[in-house]
Amino acid sequence: MNSEQLVSRCSFLRLETRDWRLTSLQSLVSSLSISQSLNLSISQSLNLSMMTPKLSRFAERYETGQIPWDHPLPPPEVQAIVPTLTPGRALDIGCGYGRAAIYLGQQGWEADGVDFVPQAIEGARERAAAAALPPDQVRFHCADVTRLEFLHPPYDYALDVGCLHSLEEEDLRRLQGELCRLLRPGALFMLFAHLRDPFAEVDAERPRGILETVLRRVLLDGPDACLSEEKVEYGTTVLPDGSSYASAWFWLRRYNTN
Repeated sequence: MNSEQLVSRCSFLRLETRDWRLTSLQSLVSSLSISQSLNLSISQSLNLSMMTPKLSRFAERYETGQIPWDHPLPPPEVQAIVPTLTPGRALDIGCGYGRAAIYLGQQGWEADGVDFVPQAIEGARERAAAAALPPDQVRFHCADVTRLEFLHPPYDYALDVGCLHSLEEEDLRRLQGELCRLLRPGALFMLFAHLRDPFAEVDAERPRGILETVLRRVLLDGPDACLSEEKVEYGTTVLPDGSSYASAWFWLRRYNTN
């Protein structure tokens, strides 16, 4: 089995119990008896040992249907901007069941969606097929969003609805580097993030969010930054249980760093 087949098998892995742990994926890899090292992009995208707690938590949510972000269409902000853009290549970061990538495909875009939860990718592929979208137009990848070596530039539009805000700063820097590599100069990156209150205690049962100071330091002000802010809209997101948290939409533009 080659590394491409490994990713395909990862993408369709079924998680049958609530107490599933990532050891099932690790066992899968060790059982393949691959004589040569895996391609770096594949091994890094799976990032098996580091993603266990987060992947277990999200896998359980997909298994039990606790996914309030699952809607037929992408957010209104996305629906408002896409018709104003010339269709090209789009990247959906943390795509979930693929609602944005599928919507983009229906508007004439070529889209790649990336998520590290196998059930999400399986569901996204099923929904794209149900929408009669060719698999070479809208593609879904089971991978770590900070390890995108298997994707190739240029992309004209990128979207992140609630993925980046869960990353540690080191991972955020890797994703920032991938965005700089993949986006063409002038490309738009739209980001929706939960903004963490710097004075509030972190609650494991609530969205963790990201400090806006960290987001800006890495994406906009760092020495390797390639994005500039066009617009930001602050708001409050209300959860199904009635609780709420601060959030914001950022419209960022890839500028030419040469």
